[in-house]
Order: sequence, then structure tokens, then C-alpha cells
Amino acid sequence: MRVPLSWLRDYVDWPWEPGELAERLTMAGVNVEAVEELGAGVRGIVVARVEKVEPHPRGGGLWVVEVDAGSGRTRRVVAGVANMRPGDTVPYAPPGSTLPGGWEIGVRRVRGVESEGMLLALSELVLGEKPREGEGILVLGREAVPGSDAAELLGLPERVLELDLTPNYATFCQSLIGVAREVAALTRAGPAGVKRPDPYGALSPSGPEAAELARVTIRDPDLCRRYVARVISGVRLGPSPWWLQLRVLAAGMRPINNIVDATNYVMLEYGQPLHAFDMARLRGRHVVVRRASEGEVIVTLDGVRRTLEADMLVIADEERPVAVAGVMGGEDSEVGPGTTDILLESAHFDPKSVRRTSTRLGLTSEASSRFEKGADPEAVDPASARAAALIAELAGGTVAPGSVDVYPRPLEPVEVELRPHRVSALLGVDITPDETASLLHLLGFRCRPLPARGKDVLSVTVPSWRADVSAEADLIEEVARLYGYGRIPPTLPRGVTTVGRRSPTRRLADRAKAAMVHLGFTETVSFSLVDPETVGLLSPVDVKPLTLANPLSANQSVMRTGLLGGLVEAVERNLSRAERVLRLFELGAVYWPRGGPDGGEEDLPEERPFLAAVAVGRTPEGVGPLAGWEPDFFYMKGVLSAVLWELGVAGWDLERTEDRRLHPGRSAAVVVEGQDGEAVELGVIGELDPRVLKAYDVEERVTALELDVVRLLEASRAAVRFQSLPRHPAVSRDVAVVLPEEVEAGRIEEVIRRSAGALCAGVRLFDVYRGDPVPPGHRSTAWRIVYRAPDRSLTDAEVDEVHGRVREALREELGASLR
Repeated sequence: MRVPLSWLRDYVDWPWEPGELAERLTMAGVNVEAVEELGAGVRGIVVARVEKVEPHPRGGGLWVVEVDAGSGRTRRVVAGVANMRPGDTVPYAPPGSTLPGGWEIGVRRVRGVESEGMLLALSELVLGEKPREGEGILVLGREAVPGSDAAELLGLPERVLELDLTPNYATFCQSLIGVAREVAALTRAGPAGVKRPDPYGALSPSGPEAAELARVTIRDPDLCRRYVARVISGVRLGPSPWWLQLRVLAAGMRPINNIVDATNYVMLEYGQPLHAFDMARLRGRHVVVRRASEGEVIVTLDGVRRTLEADMLVIADEERPVAVAGVMGGEDSEVGPGTTDILLESAHFDPKSVRRTSTRLGLTSEASSRFEKGADPEAVDPASARAAALIAELAGGTVAPGSVDVYPRPLEPVEVELRPHRVSALLGVDITPDETASLLHLLGFRCRPLPARGKDVLSVTVPSWRADVSAEADLIEEVARLYGYGRIPPTLPRGVTTVGRRSPTRRLADRAKAAMVHLGFTETVSFSLVDPETVGLLSPVDVKPLTLANPLSANQSVMRTGLLGGLVEAVERNLSRAERVLRLFELGAVYWPRGGPDGGEEDLPEERPFLAAVAVGRTPEGVGPLAGWEPDFFYMKGVLSAVLWELGVAGWDLERTEDRRLHPGRSAAVVVEGQDGEAVELGVIGELDPRVLKAYDVEERVTALELDVVRLLEASRAAVRFQSLPRHPAVSRDVAVVLPEEVEAGRIEEVIRRSAGALCAGVRLFDVYRGDPVPPGHRSTAWRIVYRAPDRSLTDAEVDEVHGRVREALREELGASLR
């Protein structure tokens, strides 16, 4: 927002230079981005009286104007427009004068006619820019004295504050009066220091009552809190006086005509947008505030035909929409040269509704930007009265007595409790209750004690223009900014200092990642949004995925329920680029709806961390501890063993699984005994089913690992018991057993460990053999058993005795043949 200081002076006084005023406003939260000087560099511009206006002898849309600049000698100037008449006074730049930007004026010939200087438009004189389309020479009025300094008459140079308001300050500082309130508070004059114009004193109503001339109906009071209509008759459209044009231009808007400029002037003054309708074009003289019909069409003031949606608010007459409420008026009802009677609209529209409509139509305006930030419903009628009086003054009309004011649900004052001790506690300075109340009063808040609620507790009434204040913390912020942020000493926060640390889940995740990297795997990060066609193929659970309401693309429209899908997609991309050896892993969240398989929408989804890995291709020699391994089931079992050992998960085992994602004969579930003695599944390992891989266009064999990080954390929390390093040598014995294929290796290991007892220090399967002389349907497995005693060296006799028990147990319990 732009605030011309000469205009601001109409409402408030201050003792500071512009730079200091800007700094004080900024320190109070009203950020001043720059102090601009309009008309800087203007030199030698004088007032001249027009003596004669004639067409240029060679045509071309040019005019030859003779002017008297007070010297008694007539000067001839060639102009491109002829909006002035003999007797008018205009700003004249004689040869040798200078315009903004250092542009020096001289004498030149224009189509054979010598032009001594220039007649100036407002844009040229104030901004140093070329005239806008339709802009004429600035007419100063017949009272200006020829030869006098035009810059002095116009008050140039004009200093303007360029405000960069944050959204909360925009609610109450998007007007000259709003900024004046802030300046008055800074000078400690308070509300009494704001010289607000009397909006009703300048009205001289006559004729029939406004309620007899127009009707207003609000069909949707939720979107239109208040609507005030006034009627002005007998107006005459024309240019605005120079002082009004200058102020509107300095504030960043384009002067148009006296009626539109008057509404814009009051909008800048009060922060309340207004709009003038041509009464003759309002059918039935009835204003209806309603939602648009789906597909309804309106041509807005910018000449664009717009199709409306059913939830957009419009201003309509009895037959059609005539404006998009709070955004822009319609072309069918705009004021024009033939307008004589106008209906002046001043209303309060719902900010969300205006923002939504403006966004969908791709249409913004000064009015919509103010309604979106929030306007003051109590300013609707005063602004209407002020604008009506100004239009009557500028356009020569008559204001009808009264107004049509429809206010279905008047604004209830907001009361907020404030505990002064909280002010001191939050700001870190001692501010007395009386000082707190005084500072708030300067900003327009009313305070009264509430002894029933506690000592010094205040009930603060929030003014209608402060929609941003609704809680105690908001009031404390107001006290702080007016007390002065610079006066608040920097202090360290009080309280107990705590040591930050990573969560147990994060620490376990970091250890798991490090273990995977040490094993030669590369971490990947895949998208959380996946294709609904493949989301369920590699999901660890059978649930309905969460679907996005407005996805950017169809193949990224649901949240992933597992990690393996993203890893297999990465495998496919790398294989297609001739990368034949892949070791990939990812540790990330999957998203499961709560409320059962159907995904109840009443709760937020569960974000559960998982660790997943895939392997393709034989590991090259010299790469990690598993170099040279073929990535089969046993390879991934080795990876699993290393990771679980690193995470401190002991006592885990493998069991058969019927996981539909994995190869039936080359997969297993990873289980561990839970606290209640029941088996808890940590995850799965194995080869992915070729039928699943086919959906991803992967023909290679892919071995995978998937672990639930939450269950891993629970399993890793078991107490770790200290064991001293072995001091005595170990003795190893091998045993080979022949058993049917269906007897699991885990079952064999369990029998060996149990029968060997306390002297068993380790069991390892080191060979599997099928073929002669092993019978069909059988296999031979070779095991190495390590024996060690913690307190002595074992003798051969002791080892032989224990090893004999192991062999006997294998024969009796499993029916094994020993080789």
C-alpha cells in the first residue's frame, strides 16, 4: 500500500521527518519498505492560462495551443490532446525546465510548427512517465495564477510511504485512517489524535427516501454480512479535480472519472471498497445478493465474459447478475457518459468467499485484495455516507435521504481476558497493569477490570477494525509493539535446559542404514505417491490405500503401503540401462489407513517405518563382506543375520510363510519370541515371485528383505548380558545327516543345540548335497559344531561323549542317516 504523507497529514500530526516516521512505523510492525519522492527533480514548471486551441494545420490528431505563462507574451505549444478550453489553467514546461528523471525541455518543431515547451499530463509531471491511454492535459482550474510555480501549487515533491504489510497488519492498515491510528498511537495521542472526517455532516439530502427508490435483499447472509445502498440523482460524469487525481495517482491507482475516483478515494481513506451502479440499468431497482447459478455468465468491467460457479456470490438485479461480489462490477451496469442516477454500494463480504471467487476467475482488484484480508463491517455505512457526499460535491448530484442498510447479524463486540502478569512473563519486562491498559487504549482497545476473575485481570473490548485480535497472546503482541521491541532487553529463556537427542527409532534406523551400507547396499529414496494399479502387488498388508483428493497425476494418486514396489521399479530402470548388479535398500514410512481394511476416514493414517532391500546379480569380488555371493535366499539370510546382529536382535528364527509376494519354496518369515512368549513376525526374506515381477517388466531373479522397524525396535530393547571373551580353546566336530527334503534345516539345528547342551558354542551349516548316493527326495546337510567350556580346556573324551549324544539325538528324533 502507498501512503502519501500530505494526505496522511489530513488525519494525524507527527513531529518526525519522513525517514524517522518510517522507522518508527516499521519497529511497530507496520513495515515501510521505502520512502518515495514523487515529482523529484521538477524545476521551472509554471501555471499557464490557455488562450486559444486550434487543430494543427497538418492534422495528425495534433493541436496548437497558445498559452500565457504570466509574462504577458503568448507562447505556442503543440499538444496531442485538446481536453482544455480557453480560460483553463494548465501546467506548462517552458524551454529549460526539467521533469522527473532529469528530462530537460527545449524548443522543437512538430510538423512544421515550432513548439515552445510542453503542456503536461499528471503522469508526466508527477511520475515522469508517458501519459496513460485516455489521459489528457492536467487542468488546474481557473483560479490558479498564471506564472506561479505549478510544483508548489501541487505540493510537489510528494513523499509517499511504500508499505509492505504482513497479512495480519493488512486487516487494519490498508487505509489512510488505519495508518493514521498507528501514527497517533506512536505519538501517544491515541484515538483522540485521529482527525477523522465527519461522513454525515457533509450530506445535504433531499427528495424521496432511499428506501423508496431502491430495494436490497440478502439471500446468503453467511457470505454478505452487511449491505448499504445510497441513491444519488442528477450526477454528471466528468474528470475529477486535480487534487483528487493527484492523491489517487500518488496512492497507486489510476484516475478515471469523478464518480469512480470518489469511490476509490474513500476506499483508500477508509479501507472500505465501494461500487457505483447506473440506476437506469438495474432492472426493478432491486439489488439481490445471492449465489450465482451454475454456468451463469457475466461480462465484467475489463470486458471479459466470465462463466460463474454455483458457490460464487454475485450482486444481481431482478433478472441477471450485475457484479461479482467483492471482486469487480459488470459491464452492463457501469456508469457512463449517459448516467444521471447512481446506486452506491458499500458492503461487507466474506473474505474466504471473495478469495475463492477471485482465484477461480483469475481476477483480482483493489477491492478484492481488501475484502480478502478482512474489512471492518462497522465502516460500511460511514464510508457510504462519505462517498455519497463526495460524489454530490464533484458530480453535482443530490443524495436521497437515508440509506437501505441490511444488516442481518450485527457484529458483536469481541471481549478478551488479559492477565497483566502474563504480559511481563512473556515479554521479559515489568509492565504494570495500568501501563498495559494505557498502551492498549492508544490503539483503540477499551479495558475494564474483572475482579471476579482475579487481581488485575482486564476485560479488553476489541475494536471492530481489529479482526486479527481474538486471544490473550494477540493483546500481548499489541502491548509489545507499542511499548517498543527495542526497549525489551535480550534475555536467555528461563527454564530447565534439556539435552537433545535422537529418538530410539531414529537411532535404530541410523544403525540399520549403516549396516546395509557396510554390506555393499546403496540407499534409495522413492516416491511416497504411487500408482494405484501396482500399489498392492508388493504391499506387506492387504489394505485399501489412501487416495489423494487432487492428485497431480493418475500414476501418483495413492499413498504407498510398502517399500518393495519402489525398489523393484528402481531395479527395472537400472536393468534397462545395463546395470546388471544391484544392491538397493530403503528405510522409509509406509501409510496404512486406520479403521480396518476398508480404511476408515475418521482417523489419521498410520505412518509406519520399514526397512526393505533387494539384490540382483552376483556380487563382484572385492565389494563388501559378501563378495562373490549369488543373491539367493541364503545370501539374503546372511544380510539379515548381519543386520539383526548389528541391531542387537537375538533369538530370531525363520519359519515358513505363505506371503503371496514371495516364491513359495524360497522364502521365510523372520520371527522372534515376544514378551508374552508368542512368536512376533519381524518381516520376511526370500525371492520375489516371478509373476509379481512380470507386472514390473523384470525378468531377473530378485531376492528381497523386508523388516518392520517398529517391531525391530521392540526386539532390540532386550537387556544385553555381558560375556567375557573365551579364554580356553574350542574343539570342532562335523556331522553329515541325510533327511527328507521337507525336514527344515532350522529343525536340525535346534536338535543339535539342545542335545549338545551348555558346551555348544556354535553350529553352522556348511554344505548341502543332493545326488548319488543320497536317495531321491532327500538331501545331505553337513554341520560344523563348535564345543567350548568357559572354565577349562575340553578333553577329546569329553567332546566325543557330547558329540555322540548329538548323533544319537539326530537318529532318534529325526530318523536321520549319518554319513
